[in-house]
Amino acid sequence: MSADNIFPGWRQYLVDAIAAHPERQAGVAAQVGVCRPYITRVLSGSIPTPSPRFIRRVAAAYQRIQCPHLQRPIEVAECRAYAARTYAQCSQFEAPHWKACRHCPVKAPPAATTKEPA
Repeated sequence: MSADNIFPGWRQYLVDAIAAHPERQAGVAAQVGVCRPYITRVLSGSIPTPSPRFIRRVAAAYQRIQCPHLQRPIEVAECRAYAARTYAQCSQFEAPHWKACRHCPVKAPPAATTKEPA
C-alpha cells in the first residue's frame, strides 16, 4: 500500500511542521515519537516508503480539518470525537453542532478499531 493512500499529503505536513518548530527536526521527531535520524532519512528519500504507523503519527500530530460549524481548524481526533457522539451525549447547547456533524462533508472517518502493526 502506498504511503499516500494511507494519508495523502503527509509529507507536506511533515515539512511544514519542521519549518514551524523551533527545534526543527529534533522537535518534530519528539512529537511524533521517532528519532531525528529517521525524520532525516524519510525526507532525504533513503526511506522511500515510511511505515504506516509513522504516517499515522504524523497525521495525528499535524493534520487539521476546517470545521464548517465551528468555523475554525480542529484536530482530526477532535473531529472524530464530535462525529462519534450520540444525541444523548450532547447538551442542549451542543445539539446544533451534533446536527451539523451528521451531514458534514469534511468530517473525519471513524478511527480503525484494529490493532496497528509495529
